[in-house]
Amino acid sequence: MLTPVIPIASGKKGPPYVKDWPHASLEALEEAMEKYPGCNLALRLDRYLALDPDDQEAARFLVKLEREGKLPPTVAWETWRGMIIRLYRRPDGLEPVKPNCSGMKLEIRTSPGQYVLIPDSIVNGKKYRWLPDVGPADIDVAELPEATLSFIKGTLARPGETKPVASSTASPWAELWQGLPKGSRNDAAAKLAGRLLGRGITGDEALEILRAWNANNHPPLAEAELVRTLQSIAKAEARKGKKDDAPTVLTATQLLARTLQRPPEIIGEGIFPEGAGMLVTGESGVGKSLLTLEMAVRLSHGIELWGLEVPRPRRILMVQSENPLHSVQFRLRRILVGLEVQGAPNVMLVDPAFRIDLANRKSLQDLKNILENSRAEVMILDPLSSYHRTNENDNVAMRGLLDNLTHLSRLTGCAWIVVHHHGKPQDGTRDIWQYRGASSIRDWADTMIALLNKKGMDKQILRLMRFDKIRNGPDRTAILLDRNQNFIHWPTQEDVLVPHTLVVATLEDMGGEAKSQRALSEEISKRAGCSLSTARRAVENAMKTWIVLKGGKVLIKQ
Repeated sequence: MLTPVIPIASGKKGPPYVKDWPHASLEALEEAMEKYPGCNLALRLDRYLALDPDDQEAARFLVKLEREGKLPPTVAWETWRGMIIRLYRRPDGLEPVKPNCSGMKLEIRTSPGQYVLIPDSIVNGKKYRWLPDVGPADIDVAELPEATLSFIKGTLARPGETKPVASSTASPWAELWQGLPKGSRNDAAAKLAGRLLGRGITGDEALEILRAWNANNHPPLAEAELVRTLQSIAKAEARKGKKDDAPTVLTATQLLARTLQRPPEIIGEGIFPEGAGMLVTGESGVGKSLLTLEMAVRLSHGIELWGLEVPRPRRILMVQSENPLHSVQFRLRRILVGLEVQGAPNVMLVDPAFRIDLANRKSLQDLKNILENSRAEVMILDPLSSYHRTNENDNVAMRGLLDNLTHLSRLTGCAWIVVHHHGKPQDGTRDIWQYRGASSIRDWADTMIALLNKKGMDKQILRLMRFDKIRNGPDRTAILLDRNQNFIHWPTQEDVLVPHTLVVATLEDMGGEAKSQRALSEEISKRAGCSLSTARRAVENAMKTWIVLKGGKVLIKQ
């Protein structure tokens, strides 16, 4: 159990409810906790140090140390901004280390005079969460190796690109934090908001900083006034951005003079280049999630996909909401057995409890952080309908929502595989328009694959994989897939409903022989649900290599 815990105002990072919290006893803190139910929680760092990253550079720095084995496993949790805080035992005499010369926003928080918010605190509507398998109930707080601590402190002290301020000149921004009286607060709030937004800090983060600054004023500005000031400055920054960030115009002559290369392929023959968007569509229950899970494992190992080349292994991130984790675990184990591979270290899954709204700016920022932290090259979204609340028949709204994925691709280099449902059948509707919703969904996709039911013999699961759209490569004929007990889809003869294996299996069930070709064809027709002529052609094709005709009877070729 982590102690001591300090009660913090609900929905905020501070201040603590207990005034003398650095020196308050455990009993006093426990009494305060009972007095303020539902409050946020903070851990006082008497016996701990917390590695607290506040930007992507710091987050990547810690992940790198972890992969190199320099950060031992310890209690860790995710903040409302998606950053990971790692907790270690505090060495004797260690003082807090703030980010300074390096430019990297990593803070070593420690000592009784500091605290960090812990789960289940909520800030800006987002919950702090313990990471799986490394919560305080799962693992002990580890000791940070002295060499690692020294390396982190040395990195933070290493000069970066920031220019030092001359000691003889006091920073006007530092003076703002001393607190201002009436008559100066609004102007200072506007200046501080402009400085924060101009440096790329989000509106939510800027408001948190302004609140902390405002607490020092005497008296503080009203919350509504602070928000109005920030909104006004944000609008001004947006107008300035439109003027300053005018797009570069490229002439046709300049375009023709450039040497441009096609992006590398994730799946060959133009099926799925880097940064592309793929739609996998099908009716409910056809097995879209099984197919994309198999695709994830194949792509992660660089295994070909049904005759299509996968040039190299890829890092795959899966976001799915329809199947519980124990079901995904069962399927994944079967697929690994079926493909005869050991594990899937390059396949990652986002906690199904994490909610995503592709039309929400904050949610998109969270998704960007996840993509950057995981270094995913392909993200599978299953299904599309679970991650938005937009009317799927609205062409403009759906295109805008999917363009958000394209924008994330440009920022992170990630490609998308999006699972989408078919709609109800309608008379006069072309096969390639079976998917649900607006035509802009199809327009957005670079590649569009439909998975269709095909009737097979008893216990045989056949699916037709149809390529409805390939923007970056030639058209392809459909592939007939036979799914086995390990959820692996194997191609059978293309465009043939009755593969050779079915012919042989039927003959085996008839005792190894049939009195005539017609008798065998009739039995196959019953089992496969196909016409007698289709079954007869299958028998004739199998006759070349799998079965023989002797004395009028059909036998399995030895």
